Amino acid sequence: MLETIITPDMQLNELRNLPEFREIQNALLPESLFDLPRYGEKPLSAQADLWRLPLFCEGLNRALALRRAGCPVCLRYGPEPHQFLFHFPGVPGGRAVILCPGGAYSMVSLPNEGYPVAARLNSMGYHAVVVNYRTGAAAAAPGPLDDLAAALRFLQARAGELEFGLDGYLLMGFSAGGHLAGCLGTESLGWKRYGLPRPGAMALCYPVVTMGADSEPETKANLLGMHRAEPDWVRRYSLELQITADYPPTYLWQYDHDRVVPAVNSRLLDRALTAGGVPHEYETFPGTDHGTGLADGTAAAGWLDRAVRFWNAK
Repeated sequence: MLETIITPDMQLNELRNLPEFREIQNALLPESLFDLPRYGEKPLSAQADLWRLPLFCEGLNRALALRRAGCPVCLRYGPEPHQFLFHFPGVPGGRAVILCPGGAYSMVSLPNEGYPVAARLNSMGYHAVVVNYRTGAAAAAPGPLDDLAAALRFLQARAGELEFGLDGYLLMGFSAGGHLAGCLGTESLGWKRYGLPRPGAMALCYPVVTMGADSEPETKANLLGMHRAEPDWVRRYSLELQITADYPPTYLWQYDHDRVVPAVNSRLLDRALTAGGVPHEYETFPGTDHGTGLADGTAAAGWLDRAVRFWNAK
């Protein structure tokens, strides 16, 4: 049973200054996500409107337990400030899930789509790796994809040390992170181009799919920048146009009236996977929610169990 040290009543500064987190606080709790001048002396619950707080605490308690057990948790996969990942180790020699949180390529939504999902996967025995990647003004394509590929190469090179490999790994992404993961799953943009192992399966959660008229505007602007009106760029980064028969088996889900990413994105991908003969499972759930991560307490609760079952059946 996970010990509960971090609670919604803990102050943000108190959390950042835990001895176990001090060395990694700027990665684990970046100031770009947490307004220190406004919230530093307030309990985490003061920011409850920003994150699904109980799940955030669940994830951080797992990170704290790992740090107390001597695990580094935060590892650098490259020299740039944004090039870090979080390894939540599972059973030695076990299978791995690589996580790409969303954030419209403006930020990386670690608190709701990173740590809590990694902690839950650990409870199932799996290794979980949460990848940070470039965003904002630096997010122009193919930058984030280059980062994800670099992180995977880093993991490959350290398979013995980390006690897991990438054989049959599950690649999971949320929102814009779903677009990023989805692109890595393609031959034209992803694994084959970078000389990486093909994912064993994909889990794409309320993903941005198209760069066409139904895209999420902020995601498209950050990724394509000055090229966002150019047909060749729109085609290249519209995931539904890059699906081939070699695309990994895919578990896909979204709320049917998603208020941020139009639900037509998942429908476009479902149709493309069907047309390509790619084994997949597509679920929709009632609601307008977006960015729910584990989605406990919503109509989508339990999706992670189903995604893992889908992966293990392939």
